[in-house]
Amino acid sequence: MINLLKAFVGVFLLKVKPQDLPATQSALQIAAVAAFITEMASLFGQIPLSVNVLVSLSKLALFGGVLYLILKLHQKSERWTQTLTAILGSLSVVNLLTLPFLPKLIEFMANMKTTKDGTLPEVALSPALILVFVLQLWFFVVLVRILKEAMEISTARAVINSLMIVYLVSLILGSIVSQFPSVSPLPVPTQ
Repeated sequence: MINLLKAFVGVFLLKVKPQDLPATQSALQIAAVAAFITEMASLFGQIPLSVNVLVSLSKLALFGGVLYLILKLHQKSERWTQTLTAILGSLSVVNLLTLPFLPKLIEFMANMKTTKDGTLPEVALSPALILVFVLQLWFFVVLVRILKEAMEISTARAVINSLMIVYLVSLILGSIVSQFPSVSPLPVPTQ
């Protein structure tokens, strides 16, 4: 198991190719549990536990579902297990690296509420917020590489597919979270 966790870090650092991960259900289960735990940790204390479980499980299921559809469209569905293992393992790594900076991110989000005149207040970006942004951007780069390798496509097509995954997961996850307005992390315009 330690070797698998090292491999997740290697994929995240672009030192290990996603196809070098084991294509087994047990590796996928370890990656899914790690991603679930780190997702739960990133939302812990911010929303009720039941909503946290729902959001965390939904995100993992959405990654898996959207990935399967994209791989199926490219006639590479047999690579789903290994590809999802790489994605969830990398997601676990980025979540762990982001955890120490979440208080600053939460403070930033709280300050982003619109004012009475409908404008957003000026908010200074801290180094912690910039680091979180860089980590999320790096995860996108890793996602592009994973898809490029899995589907044997050009970088441009991998970018488009990665954007599609991120967009669809965010869109659907946002609609799930919006069902719980009291816990929505998005700023709500004031009237």
